[in-house]
Amino acid sequence: SCDNQESSSCERWYLPQNVFIAPTPIRGYTLDPFYDSVINVLSLMYLMAYLFPLFKTLAGMVEEKEMKIKEGLFIMGVPESAITLSWYLTYAIVYFATALPLTLICKFGLGSAMSGLFPNTSPVILFAFFFMFGMNVLAVCF
Repeated sequence: SCDNQESSSCERWYLPQNVFIAPTPIRGYTLDPFYDSVINVLSLMYLMAYLFPLFKTLAGMVEEKEMKIKEGLFIMGVPESAITLSWYLTYAIVYFATALPLTLICKFGLGSAMSGLFPNTSPVILFAFFFMFGMNVLAVCF
């Protein structure tokens, strides 16, 4: 028993005796010249895809403030949460309609002319990325 012995010798008894190290098997990296050529402009292309919906969102908000629509709705008794929810639901539909084609193009490409940019990425993850980016743009507009 370890009760009468030194604590350091008892601790050594519990340590693993045989330790083996083996590398994790992975596939080899394939160099793709397409990604090297678009690395500097890919983020700009995604941003440009959201420029028109962003412009329409800002224009709608400015128009609402100019025409004092929100104040008119307050006078009619509409709560502010309903107005904000209506903005988010409206533009969730717009950004859904923007994210869906972007996901399909990035996953599957444009037919035989161009293969997909991210063939190994799940379309669900791509869609979530594009949709959440659009909702983030809406949050910045508010």
